[in-house]
Amino acid sequence: PQRTGPHTLRTGETFAIPRNLEECEVALGLAYELHDPSLRGALEIDGSCVKFDRDGRCLGAVYFADKEDTDSGITHYGLHTGELGSYAHGDDDQIRFRLQNIRPNVQFLFFVVTLFSDGQHALKDVKNCNARLVNMSGQGAPDVFKFSRNFEASEKGNAYVAIYLYRTRDGHWSCDAVDKAYELMETGTYRMLEPQLKRLCLQRKEMGMD
Repeated sequence: PQRTGPHTLRTGETFAIPRNLEECEVALGLAYELHDPSLRGALEIDGSCVKFDRDGRCLGAVYFADKEDTDSGITHYGLHTGELGSYAHGDDDQIRFRLQNIRPNVQFLFFVVTLFSDGQHALKDVKNCNARLVNMSGQGAPDVFKFSRNFEASEKGNAYVAIYLYRTRDGHWSCDAVDKAYELMETGTYRMLEPQLKRLCLQRKEMGMD
């Protein structure tokens, strides 16, 4: 029987992206809910797409300060800057792309959440983070998969890696639910996370790219 509705990812799970989606425009949407909604103005939460090659070398990122990778056709949209229309309701950030247009040297696409604040706030202030892959070309823009993570008051860290997409050995794409939080010395851009993301690349390479 054909499965209906989006696939719900669990931590550590690998999900093969349906091949028919590779030519479609898709969006990776990130949405955040805070324990205290009044903090919304004081806590800047930003989603980004960080690119790596197969050897774990960082190829840059698409995020609020560098919104477009024209070579691979990856574009960042953020609700807080008024760039998302009502059809994308429910997401605070969206990164849009077509998998078939991603440059051949790009092996990994990490979807990372970083928190910018006055130093007093961290992931413990976030009630949950939701990630979803949306088929923008499909009727009604259906979700392909979704992943949700709830944070406790004891949560450490100010950066969170939700999921990554990677190119498989046969040239297609899969997704891993990473679900890892990191405490950075200072809140900065994705570059602060390069060593941790490189380690994840190399771990996946050791496990096999199937």
